[in-house]
Amino acid sequence: RWAGLEDLLNHCADQHVGVRILGSSALAITQVALGRAAAAVLRGYRVWDVAAAVALAASSGMAIRNWAGHPDPLPTNGLVVAAPDIIDTISAWFY
Repeated sequence: RWAGLEDLLNHCADQHVGVRILGSSALAITQVALGRAAAAVLRGYRVWDVAAAVALAASSGMAIRNWAGHPDPLPTNGLVVAAPDIIDTISAWFY
């Protein structure tokens, strides 16, 4: 578990937002890039495992932020990927 996970899940429940925990970080990001998920929030991953998915998300117009909440093209220690119009809302749930 990572700090903030419980807060994030509580906010999702309050907003009636479903949460899926996938076994693949790259798949989670790709789901956002393809419009099948609203956001991907990842704490632990290997950069080489997510680099292509992050590039796909960026080319699809998604916003990418590092764990501190700052725009970052390839975060190395936690990331949030979401559409630009909702990333601030999602980020506020745990930052």
